[in-house]
Amino acid sequence: MSKYDKAAYKEELGKRFKRLVNTILIRGYAESIGHIAKIMGQPSQAVSQMLHNERLPTLQQIEKLASTIGVNPNWLITGEEPMFLPENKEVDIIVMITDSMASGKIDVSKGEQIIRYIRQLQNEAEKREKEIKNLMSKRLS
Repeated sequence: MSKYDKAAYKEELGKRFKRLVNTILIRGYAESIGHIAKIMGQPSQAVSQMLHNERLPTLQQIEKLASTIGVNPNWLITGEEPMFLPENKEVDIIVMITDSMASGKIDVSKGEQIIRYIRQLQNEAEKREKEIKNLMSKRLS
């Protein structure tokens, strides 16, 4: 990759990161740049530098956004839509609980219990969905 290509990629990635941060804030997935920085495990200054194209997010930071907020890492890296992974209400609920735990609105141990329960329900729902698909395929064959 030539210097021009690297510069162009850095600029495009920076534009996508700015768009992502604005979208996260508008949708209410995070309350502030500082909140996004916490999710990424970075100081606010680092995120500010990313917003001004002074540094790029690392793969680890992108993965944190993906796992916490549902950002599509492929979109951030390549620009290929969609920006967010398919909607997952359980993830939205977990993000809200995590935020409430961070702000002290919910006791950490209670929040962790709720998150474990949500994940347990997800697993049970996935098992039932597989069972239903198996039954359907048996009946159709």
